Amino acid sequence: MAKIKKIDFIPKWLLVMVAIFLGLAVVLVTTALVYKMTYRNKIYYGARVGSLDLSGKSKEQAKVLVQAKADKLIDGGVEFYFKDNKFKLEPVISTGSSAYELWLYNPDKIVDQLYGLGRSKDLLDNWKRLIELFLGGSSGKVDYRLKEDESIGILKDYFEQFESAGKNAALVWKNGGFEISEEESGLVFDYQKAIERLDKNLEKMENNKIEMKLIIDNPKITKSEAEFLKDEARAVLKMAPLTIYFKKPEYYQGRKRFKYTEWYVNREQLKKWLKIKKGDQLYIGVDDKLVAEFLKGVAELVDTPAKDARFEISNGRVTEWQSSNDGFVLNIKETTRQIERNLTEDKLSGVDLVLSVDKSKITRSEEHTSELQSH
Repeated sequence: MAKIKKIDFIPKWLLVMVAIFLGLAVVLVTTALVYKMTYRNKIYYGARVGSLDLSGKSKEQAKVLVQAKADKLIDGGVEFYFKDNKFKLEPVISTGSSAYELWLYNPDKIVDQLYGLGRSKDLLDNWKRLIELFLGGSSGKVDYRLKEDESIGILKDYFEQFESAGKNAALVWKNGGFEISEEESGLVFDYQKAIERLDKNLEKMENNKIEMKLIIDNPKITKSEAEFLKDEARAVLKMAPLTIYFKKPEYYQGRKRFKYTEWYVNREQLKKWLKIKKGDQLYIGVDDKLVAEFLKGVAELVDTPAKDARFEISNGRVTEWQSSNDGFVLNIKETTRQIERNLTEDKLSGVDLVLSVDKSKITRSEEHTSELQSH
């Protein structure tokens, strides 16, 4: 019986595929090595800040370019506009003898972050990053800080002249009694949206102009829901006059004499102070601004700043000595709250001023030590 000879062989198509695969692998590895060498100590291709392309730049070169772009924003600011009205928001605000920054860049961190793209300890992540950079580019994360509340405040100072804010339903005195006025809708600028656009500008280090857009300002308090508060407002008004008392704090050891210790808020004045407010629900309160204005006048009479110890020496002897004393100042915000609480919650027609201690810079022990050293 003839034997059948078994012949082992590898299909030619498989050999071709293996050869192609190995060839591609060699090409990819070679390309990768050449790419790595090309960008050695340089920022990889595709890295940018906004429209500023930093591909192939060293860290030092990139920092110069990023700093120049940041300086341009500092010098030019960002323009906000409404129709033909323009306002330039500057990054540095001067207030008399001091200044503060609305936004601030850190060019070193920006460049370090871009330089680090594709250079982490994770090899797989590095190649993923490099492919993303090569195909689509990346601006990474621009390191900056923006003071949003302060920026909104400055924009409001200028643009509120073009607004017609909505009006809440309010207490009005008419025909010998309280009535509730009609609410009104208005138009105000969307400051939050403007700041979001500023944020995007700063993220790209661009100073594109930003349009201020109006939105409907709906009242938060309507006449229909506030009608029930008329009786409560009348009841509070019946407690007039409101008496505000000043009591010298026990810790105060000075000799200052105080001309006034009581102030009276008559019916007419209290009528103006009462206001509809909204928390979890509507309630009668006081107008914080009007009360604060009144209390500022009281503060001028009662505020007693702390006194620091001081002495004068003549011919080796102490000729004049002043002991340190803690003082006190009127806490307008807390006193306003106390007035509202006493009138509307506790139904009391009197209130004590809330005082805050004004500590002397030199304590009694330090004063004693100074006295001993002077002898």
